[in-house]
Amino acid sequence: MRFAAAALLAIGVLGLCACGSGTHASSSAGHESRSGGLPAAVTFKGVGGVTLAMGSAEVGRIIGAPVVEEASGTSAVGHMPFCAKGMGGEAIFFGPDANVIHRPVHGSDSLLDVWFTQGTKTDRGVGIGSTRSQVLAAYRRTDIGPANGGLLVTGAPVSLGKDKPSVTPAIYFAFLDGKVWLVAYGRREVLVRGQFGGARVFCP
Repeated sequence: MRFAAAALLAIGVLGLCACGSGTHASSSAGHESRSGGLPAAVTFKGVGGVTLAMGSAEVGRIIGAPVVEEASGTSAVGHMPFCAKGMGGEAIFFGPDANVIHRPVHGSDSLLDVWFTQGTKTDRGVGIGSTRSQVLAAYRRTDIGPANGGLLVTGAPVSLGKDKPSVTPAIYFAFLDGKVWLVAYGRREVLVRGQFGGARVFCP
C-alpha cells in the first residue's frame, strides 16, 4: 500500500481532480453534509462521528468531501481530505478485504486512520503544538508506547458488531522540534507501522 502518496493525493482531492492513471475520484455530491458536529476532539471512539467502522461514502457524507482511490493489488487505497472548520488532515481507507467490516457502498472499503496536522486536539486537551511532556501528563504512562519516534496511546478494544472482529483504537502523536505536528487516530496495528501521511495538509 502506497501510503507515502497520501499528502499528494490529498492535494489532488482538494482540487476535485483524479490524479493520474490508476486513481478514481468519487464525490459525495447529492448527499447532505452532516459536518455540524465538527470541529471535534480526537478520541478513542472517533472524531466528530467518524469511527473505524465506517466506509468512505459514510465518512464523505459527514465531512462533505470526495475520496480518491488508487489501486493496491486486488484492493484499493482511498484518500479523503478532512477539512472542517479549522481542522486539517486526511482520512485513509482500504478495501475490500475479508478481514475488515464490509459496507455495501463505495467499494466496501473501511477506515484505517485519520491524521491531522492543523487545528486538532484530543479530548484531553493536547494536540497540535503541545509538547511531549504535556502529552505524557495528559495520559497514563502505562498506556503510552513509543512508535516511529512519537508517542502511541492505546485504547480498549472496540466491537464492530455481532460476528464482526473487534479493533483496537489508538492515538499517535508525532513531534517536530519538541512539539506535536501530527495527531493520528486509527487502528493500532496500522499506526504502529506508520501507515499515515507524512506531510502537512493545509485546509482553506
